[in-house]
This record gives sequence, structure tokens and C-alpha cells, in this order.
Amino acid sequence: MMNLFALKQNSGIASMAVLSAWFVVFIAVIALVGFVFNLELLAGALKSGYISMAPATAISFVVFGLVIASGACHIQVLFRRQLFTIAIGLVSLYCFFIFIVQIIGIELVQSNRYFKLISCLLVDPINRMAPYAGLLFFLSGVTLIAKIFFPRKWIVLQFVSGMGFLVGFAGFVISLGYLFGTPFQYSGSLIPIAFNTGVSFMVLGISMVSLGGSNSFISRLFSGSVSSSIVLRVFLPLIIGGIILQSLAFVILTEYFALNAALVLALLTVISVILTTVVIILVSKYVFKKADLAEVERKKTEEIIRRERILLRTLIDNIPDTIYVKDVDARKVLANNADVLATGFQNETEILGKLDTEIFNEIDGEHGYAQDMQVIKSGKSLIDDEKEYIDNEGVVKWLRTSKIPLRDSNGIIVGLVGIGHDITDKKNQEEQFLLMTHALKSLNDCVSITDINDQIIYVNDGFLKTYGYERSELIGQNIKIVRKKDSEEELTDIILPATIHSGWHGEIINCRKDGTEFPIEISSSPVRNEAGEIIALIGIATDITERKRMEAALESSKEQYRVLVENQGEGLGQVDVNEVFKFANPAAEQIFGVESGGLLGKNLSEFVSPESMEFIRSETKKRARNERSSYEIDILTKDGQKRYLLITATPQIDQNGNHIGAFGIFRDITLQKQADIELVKQKTFLETIIESLNHPFYVINVEDFTVKLSNTAAKKFFKQGKKTCYGMTHNAEMPCSMLGEKCPLDICVKTKKSISVEHVHTDKHGHTMIADVHVYPIFDENGMVTQVIEYSLDITERKNIEFQLAKQTDELRELNSTKDKFFSIIAHDLRSPFSAILGLSGLLSSNFSEFDSKTIEDSVNEIDKASKKAFSLLENLLEWARSQTGKMEFLPEKFDMVSLINEAVGVAQTFAKKKGVMLSAIMPDKLDVFADKNMIHTILRNLISNALKFTPQHGKVVVTMYSTKHHIVFSVADSGVGISKANIEKLFKIDKSFTNPGTNNEKGTGLGLVLCKEFVQMHKGEIWVESELGKGSTFLVKIPLDDLNS
Repeated sequence: MMNLFALKQNSGIASMAVLSAWFVVFIAVIALVGFVFNLELLAGALKSGYISMAPATAISFVVFGLVIASGACHIQVLFRRQLFTIAIGLVSLYCFFIFIVQIIGIELVQSNRYFKLISCLLVDPINRMAPYAGLLFFLSGVTLIAKIFFPRKWIVLQFVSGMGFLVGFAGFVISLGYLFGTPFQYSGSLIPIAFNTGVSFMVLGISMVSLGGSNSFISRLFSGSVSSSIVLRVFLPLIIGGIILQSLAFVILTEYFALNAALVLALLTVISVILTTVVIILVSKYVFKKADLAEVERKKTEEIIRRERILLRTLIDNIPDTIYVKDVDARKVLANNADVLATGFQNETEILGKLDTEIFNEIDGEHGYAQDMQVIKSGKSLIDDEKEYIDNEGVVKWLRTSKIPLRDSNGIIVGLVGIGHDITDKKNQEEQFLLMTHALKSLNDCVSITDINDQIIYVNDGFLKTYGYERSELIGQNIKIVRKKDSEEELTDIILPATIHSGWHGEIINCRKDGTEFPIEISSSPVRNEAGEIIALIGIATDITERKRMEAALESSKEQYRVLVENQGEGLGQVDVNEVFKFANPAAEQIFGVESGGLLGKNLSEFVSPESMEFIRSETKKRARNERSSYEIDILTKDGQKRYLLITATPQIDQNGNHIGAFGIFRDITLQKQADIELVKQKTFLETIIESLNHPFYVINVEDFTVKLSNTAAKKFFKQGKKTCYGMTHNAEMPCSMLGEKCPLDICVKTKKSISVEHVHTDKHGHTMIADVHVYPIFDENGMVTQVIEYSLDITERKNIEFQLAKQTDELRELNSTKDKFFSIIAHDLRSPFSAILGLSGLLSSNFSEFDSKTIEDSVNEIDKASKKAFSLLENLLEWARSQTGKMEFLPEKFDMVSLINEAVGVAQTFAKKKGVMLSAIMPDKLDVFADKNMIHTILRNLISNALKFTPQHGKVVVTMYSTKHHIVFSVADSGVGISKANIEKLFKIDKSFTNPGTNNEKGTGLGLVLCKEFVQMHKGEIWVESELGKGSTFLVKIPLDDLNS
């Protein structure tokens, strides 16, 4: 019953309310039964001529009694409270209506002809409700409604108790009138109140007084263990009961048994005096005994309370947590030692009576005071609120606070109790642990932690991804599970002891779950606790498969380069800025006439005359200006031979742009020089020399481009039936100048100068080669060029190397552009949502109590929107980064494409509805495909997201999918802003910055489409866009089914 009422009252008061209510219901039901079966005595007519309880009155008593008995005055459910209020309100209004009608005398039978029930009740006076009964019902109804809506208000409880006393007293007076034979209102025009109606009102009043609780001014007169309360509880019911019983006995004996009235009255008086005397003696004895016992008990209780207070205060003062009590104005009235020290005071008296604003700094003080007033005003406890604050020494600390409202015996809040716990160390440890956890998770390297017996305790995500295991498959297993099978014991004997001692680093071969072996570089070390004891072992490993492959490729490339250089027919060398040899191939050593390695460390000046050295230095200055040039010098070999060299020098620049030397090609032209000198006299000798050359040599007639002279090396290029140089070198019927190419012969004839150019040739088998062509003019006596000498060197391999270098340079430039774009996204686009989140959350944290719920809701929505944007951007960045680093695995599987599209459309529906865009899908009932499900889902998510972003309100976005015999095609079409042709070319390229704000100013990075293209290409598919500015765009994806299935 205590739980039912939820009042600060004893069980006796609660039981009295319920029992009185049920008694009222019982009397009313008996009256209704008497009315139905025409039993006047049951209906309340004690004798002929007395009126019985009206049916409307009985029904009203039933309603009021049931409402009180069911505990409606203490129900917390709003709907039930409203339902009971409506029932009480309707009955009360009807009763008040009866009172008004009969008091002012208005005839309502005709005016209320449509209210048949009311008309019926008003026609027959016998069945009418007494007007004063209606008034008492109305007053009782107003009282109960007030109690239902304000069950704990002190003023309401006093009102309920007082009104209950008034109603009960009225019922008592009415009952006495019947018992003494002088019932009220029988001589007037108003309907009198029946006897059982009066009794019911008296009992209803008792029930209402009980509803007021033990703290109401009426109940306090009767409750408690003091003498006055005990006397009232005994004598008042005896007096009332005695009067009623005496009167009732007098009526029965004189009316029904016809005894002499004087004799009956005398007899009843004697009996009443005797009984009253006996009761007074017994009650007085009981009261005095109870008073003595209560005084003894009071003294014992005071001593116990005093001891408990001392014990409680000692306990509070020795608790390390801060404990304090504040009054309704949030001023401290109690503080333990920990609270005094934490606030910077010396003793408790200095802090008592102060507000938080007077104790702490302005920000922390205002925050604490606002919390205190919120708890005191709302009556709701504040549990485990964590707050950062600055103590009196300026140190930042964290405090976990709980504040609980303090109530008096009447349930009124008189202050609060606060408990604070310093969690600074815990917060610091949590932050460090969280940072370490995120760091471990973010590492791409494999991180494992084992116990000292090599049993796995922890592995990070990079470890699981590299080895292919699930975490549950590794935890508790020995680390040998990932070792190469034939080296488990050997590695354990080496690594484990070394790790325990001081750590180990090296390269080993490990094994994945699928059995594949791969090399790793691992570093391991012991983990020690604060006492220096080893509690675990940690290892960090990196998959070096790619590094090993690149090292092998580099070694192979170096070997190929070495073989190429050493077997090159021309001399190759490298000198520093002082013309000292740093490298020379065998051909160069042969040219200079030294043994193998004889040129290294030698200065070029050791082989040339001082005059030639000055010329060489002037050429070297060109290299300092990053210029490439070819020039001739003469040298003296170690054995005294004079040689002529044609040097092609290319500058060498370090990574800082500084000139560090030159790379030269040494062509020995000694024979050519001698042939020029002896040309006229020794033609045969010249032809011999020409024939000895290893490279093609031609003498060509400039008039018709016919070949007049050629060496054996040139004849390798001869084609049957071809006599012209262009027929031999180009397999064409016309000069190369007519084919749109620059002909070195034309240039030589027109300029009358020898030239050295690179030219494209074809051999007799039709193979294309690049030649370093040197053309020299031959003049007649008039100075006209009649013939030219062409000497060509096959530099196809060298040009291929240069092409590869240029290609790698372009790739490096593209990688740099990709890096710049990546960091641009991180620096700007990723920073923006986090700035919004930090700004709004900081504003909320600092001014939470000052914001209304609408402002808080708007701020939380903005934080949610920025968080989702940051998460979507991070998701795209991570997937794109994985694809760029080659760590994105292509994992095709069989799945239903229709279900995947429905899932993507379903996820985007919330944003579409919020923006007012219709999002739909057109596709078959089912279509199974074999593809990478995650990649396809990412493509769909990005395309649908972009379509919604650039589609205005009331627009449409349609996802379509169909299949052909060899392909699956799906598209995302929108009715948005469209894309210009110029901007279409910028899509799908990471190095092209193209992003436009959406129709609601949504921002993007362009990374999503780049990621879509990457994933489509991994499926050997195509992606393109069809768009018209202002009318919308359609992004289409076509993926070959045959390639996927294979």
C-alpha cells in the first residue's frame, strides 16, 4: 500500500483511505440493490416517510470510492490520470448542475428534453439527488482532481485533508439528525439527504482526510505516539460512536419495539456513563504507560543518534573523496577534510556559507553553481558527471561528481549532497591507453604481443590482414603458428632468448594461413612493468616481399647495365668537375691505351696537350650551365700514340641541382682524321679504313640521293632493288623530307655544315632502329655540296633507356600530383568537418546550461552531419589509399546484384527524403554476378551520393540495372545541375581538381569518382558519364561477365 500511494505516510493512514473508500462503495451498492428490488430499508429509508438514497447519488459514491480505492491519486502514468480525471470531472459537473438547478429553481424538464437520463432523474422527486449532496460531491471532486495532479504539493495535501474534514463533518451532522428523529430539510421545498447518504459522506470525508497523509494538519492531531494523539484517537471515535449507537438504539427500541421513551433514555444514559468511566480509566492508564516508555525510548534514540553522528563525521572526514552538503541557495553547510583541502582552504569554517562562484575560478565556479541549482530546482540527481577544472595551484585536473537532492520529512528539497572523486590519473591513463590502442590499430606493420612463453596475447589488424587469420584463431596460440614449418625450433631457440635478454632484429621467412611463405623484417623487445619485471614480449614485423622483389630487380638491372656498358663498342666514361675519371668502360680504356682499371683516378689532362686542355675546360663550363655538347680532341696514349676523339658530353646534376661532373661518349675518330688528310692520295686506303668501321658509312649523291659508296656495316641495311639512301634506310620510294621528316642530308646541303642528328632507320628485315647520324658535306671547286658522307650509330638501346627514364619521370610527377591531392584532401576537406565537430562540441560543453533544447538539438544535428561527412570522406580516403599502395585485394564472390542495389538505395533513402528527392530503382527481380561485392557497393554508394548531392528538391534519382550476354550494366541518373563538357574531362582524375558544391552547398573532394574508376578497372570494366548542363547527369558502369566468371 505504501508503494501504491507513494506518500510519506504510515500504513495505518493508507489503509484507512482504502478501507473507507471500499466502505463507501459497499453502502452505495446496497442502496442500488434496494432501489432495483424496491427494498426501502436497504435503499436508506429507516422508516415510513423517510427518503432513500437516489440512484444518481449511489452511482456518484461508487465512482468516487473506486477512484480512491484504486490509488488514482498517486498514479504516475499520464493517460490513466487523465482517464480518472475525466470520470471524476463528469460526475462533479453533473452534481454541481443538480445543485444549481434546484437552488435557483429553474424548470429544466422541457429545456433538457434531449437529455433523457437527466430528465428522468429530475422528474420524480423521490429519485432526485439532494442539492446539498450535489454540492458536497462537487467539492469532493475538485479536491480529488487537485490530489491527482499535485499528489505531493504541501498546500494541496492540507486542502485535501481540510475538505475531507468538512465533508465528513457534514455527513456526521446529517446522520445525527436522523438518529435524533429530526432529519434536515424535510419541511422545506428542497430534496432532503437520506440517512445512508449522510453516513457515506462521513466515511468519504474520513477517506479524504487519510489521503492528505500523516503530515496534514488534521492527521497530525490523530497520528503519532504523543499522549494527545492517543487520547483523540480513542475518545473521539468513542464519543461519536457512543452518540450514534445510543441514538440508533433509542430509535429502534421506541419505534420498532414501542418501549417507553423515558425508560429507554434513562437506561441508555446509565449504560453510557458506566462504559465511559471504564474506558477513561483504561485509556488513561494506557496513555501514561506509553508516555513513560516513549520518554525512555527518546533518550536512548538521542544517544544512538549522537554516537552515529560522531561516527559518521569521522568516516566522512577520513574518506579521500570530497563530500559536502549545500542548502537551497547552493551554499556549503558541511564539508569534509578532502573537500576543504581540494578547494585550497585551511579548515571547514572558512568554506561554510560560500557559493562555488566564491570558491573556484569564474568558469568552474559558474559551472558548479549552475549544476547545483539545476539539481535543487529539478529534484533530479546528477550522477558521475566528469568535468575538467583548474585547482588553486593552476593544475588541470579531472573530477567525477555526483549531486543528490536532499529532502526533509515532507519531501521538500532543502539542499543537496555532493560527492567528488579525483579521476585525473585515471583520465591520463585512459588517454594514453586510447592513444596507444589507436596507434597499434593504425599501423600497417604487423604487431604482436606474446607472453614469455611465446603464447599470443594480442595482434593488431595489420597482422591479421597480412597473415590471413581471424583474431580468435591466434589468441592463445604459440607464435610458431606463423613460422616457416622447417625452421620453428631453430627460430625459437634464437629469437626468444635474444628478445628476453635485450631484443632481436633481423629478417626471417614466415608463413601465412594459406601456406604461402614470405619474407619479413622483425624487431622484438621485452615489455617490463614498473618493477622492471618482464611481463610480455612485443614484436613489430614488416612484409618485405615487395622490397626483396625490387632489390632483385635492381640487381638484375644493374647487371644488364654493366653488361651493356662493358660491351659497348664506344668508349663510355664519367668524370668529375676536375676532369678526373670516376668510371670507364673497357672500350674507353682501349681508346686511351691503358689496362683494365687504368683510367680510374686519372685526370684527362694527362692524355692531352695544354692547348687541348684549355679547350676542354671551356667545354666543361657548358656542363656547368647544364648544356650538352659534342667536340673533338686529340690525345696521346700511354704508348705514345696520337688519337683523335669525338666526345659527346652530358652534364651530371645531383639532387640539389649542383653540377658534379659529366658523362661522355668517346668515339675514336683517328682513322677518320687520317683519311681526311690523305683523301686524295690514298682513296683505296680510305676505303679500307671506311670498311674497317663497325657502323654504317655512306657517300651519297645529293642530286638524286643515290648511294655512291658504303662500307660493309652499311650493307647490312641494303634492300634488294634499292639504290637510294632513303630506299635503304626508310624502305620508301621518296626522300624522308617528303614524308614530313627532317632529312639530315637536306640540312647538311642547305647549311653546308656537318651535322649530327638522331634519325629513324629500318633494316632489311623491316625492324625500326634509332641511329645517331653524322652527316658531312663534300664540296666541289665552286663550294657547292655535291655529296655527303653519312655515318650512323645504332643508339636504339640508348634511346629506349632514355624513354624509360622519361616515362618514370612522368610517373613520378603523377605520383607527386597524387600525393599533393591526397594531402590537400586531408589538410582541407577532412579538417573542415572535424573543425565543425570540435567547435560545436566545445560550444555545447561550455554553454550547455544556457542553451535551450532547440539550440542543443540543432547543434547535435550539425555535429552528426559533420561526423557522417568526415566518416564518408575517411572511408573513401582509406579505400583509395589501399588501392594506390596495392594492398586492396580483389576478392570476387557470387552474390545477388539486385539485393546489393536495394541495400545501397535503402541506406541513401534517409538523405533523399530529408532533401526532398525521389530515389528509386529499376531492375530485374534477381541477377547473380561474380564480382567483388565490397567494391561494387562502394561504386554504388559514391554514385548515388553524388547524384543526391547535385539534385535539387523535388528532383529524381533513378538507379537502373540490366544485363546482356557478356556484360552487366548499371547506371545512376539524376535530374540535377548537370556537368559541362569541359568539366567532364576532369572527372575520374586525381590530378585534376574539380569539385562543385551540391544544391544544398554540400562539399566534395572528387575522390569518390576516382575510387569508382579504380574499382571498375579492377573488374576490367568501363565507367563514363553522359550529361547535359542544367538537365542532369547519368553515370554508367559496364562490367564484362565473362572476365568476372573466369
